[in-house]
Amino acid sequence: MTTAFKDGVPSDSNLSVPQELIDYILDFLHDNVPTLRTCSLVSHAFLPCSRYHIYSNVFIADFSELNVLREQYAGQLYQCKNLAALLKHSPHVAPLVTRFGIHAMSDFMTEAYMDTSLVSIIPSLHNLSQIELMSRRKQVFCSFHLLRPFLASLRSIPLKTFIFSAIAFEIPEQFEEVFTAAANPALKHLSLICNSGAERTSEPYSPIRPTPDSLPSLESLSMAGTATSSNIAWLFFSQSLYGISCIRHLSLQIDRNTTTLLIQRLLNEMQGALESFTLDVNTWTGQQARLDLSRHRRLSSFFMIFGSPRLDPRLLEIHLNPTLRTLTVERACHKWERSLPHSVNVWAQVDAYLDKLALPALQSVHVRLHDSAHGICHCLNATATSFQGIMINGSVRLRTPCLY
Repeated sequence: MTTAFKDGVPSDSNLSVPQELIDYILDFLHDNVPTLRTCSLVSHAFLPCSRYHIYSNVFIADFSELNVLREQYAGQLYQCKNLAALLKHSPHVAPLVTRFGIHAMSDFMTEAYMDTSLVSIIPSLHNLSQIELMSRRKQVFCSFHLLRPFLASLRSIPLKTFIFSAIAFEIPEQFEEVFTAAANPALKHLSLICNSGAERTSEPYSPIRPTPDSLPSLESLSMAGTATSSNIAWLFFSQSLYGISCIRHLSLQIDRNTTTLLIQRLLNEMQGALESFTLDVNTWTGQQARLDLSRHRRLSSFFMIFGSPRLDPRLLEIHLNPTLRTLTVERACHKWERSLPHSVNVWAQVDAYLDKLALPALQSVHVRLHDSAHGICHCLNATATSFQGIMINGSVRLRTPCLY
């Protein structure tokens, strides 16, 4: 089918077969283990010296969803039993896998944990650095006794990245056990989308304690869902399971009950390292102090997203540091809201906010209108050298965008 590489070929050599063709052939044969074993595409002589291997990424999906996910994950989808069989018959494949995921668009997530072959798959992937558990349509409830074998495997792997958007926890103890198991020293990137989790705590929050060397020091953190505030309080204040002082990239989607005090204390811990910050929030309740990012000297990008009909003025009172280079403001709304008076007024407020900023390093401003139904996003981009606005004394001023 293809000629094996000769000795001495450099690692960046071009392949004689297009990668897309390889992906689709493997995808077509994903459940035909005997053929894969004899196929030169998976032989020892093919691709071990290249930078990217066809088995770098492996994802488990339900048989009924293979066609739906195939376009995005061509050549990377397996059923649990077929992947277990492949690893058993071709042991040289396991060390090549660095990214493993369970992706589902239905209740298949529960069935995957019930599959006994899953327990043997994860421990065999010795070079695994990333695990993704993603339910693409809704979070499903899973009997927790099914998760325990998986958690045992999770504790034994030095993961660098853990992405969790899959399970709705029935009780807080389930959330606590999962993220205690994931807290290994090698972990650098954590992403959590969850509408349930730790038990809600009230202010005042416990001080953040220094993280022992045996626990991870994160470099990026992404959290979303209605339980974000309680999960932040438990993970970083109550337990200090993850070090956050070295976080460079932070993304938070918070609900209206999350206090600015909680977010500010979180931000203060990463004051010396934070480079980019994305904040997705509608509005805050009660009297809230404004966020202060003026002391985050490494912060070069700030992305603010809001979806409420009217803009909370406190979002436009956030103190930004003078070293900021990129500012993005995005509003999510329905199509029929775009021309309403309150929508026009929102952009006028944003325009006034941008006009009064004194940010000498600011190079680009992006103002976006996002369809809440995830349709077409209309964007107005501005840069310091070419944009639909004017420069006044080195600062950026945009006209209110007219979007149709």
